[in-house]
Amino acid sequence: MLAAIGPLGAKGIALWVPFMGGSRADSRTRTGPLMLTILGLVAELERQRVGIEVRAEGEYQGRPSAQRQAAAVWKLRIEGMRPVEIAARLGTGWASVYRVLKGSVPNVEASIMALRSAPIVMLPCVS
Repeated sequence: MLAAIGPLGAKGIALWVPFMGGSRADSRTRTGPLMLTILGLVAELERQRVGIEVRAEGEYQGRPSAQRQAAAVWKLRIEGMRPVEIAARLGTGWASVYRVLKGSVPNVEASIMALRSAPIVMLPCVS
């Protein structure tokens, strides 16, 4: 918090928290920076505590991983979809899709199913 207040203080801008149980925190006083640091610490601890509780309850899932959806990534790629489009369709990051395409072998079942549902195109053979 002090890193954000420092440059502002050099420009004459101060942070003042008026309602703190009868006292106030003012970045211009001697104890102000200490009080603001403690407030920032308490806020960070609360944020971490809430995050830990949410993960423990199983509510936080995060962004879907392309690694968990590798078969779907390969199926869409075999169907001719570009990696950026695959990422948008699956709701994951494009870098994750590229990682799957670069590092793993496609699921054979997904490949066969995609090929079965793909239209067959006959091209003339030129010799």
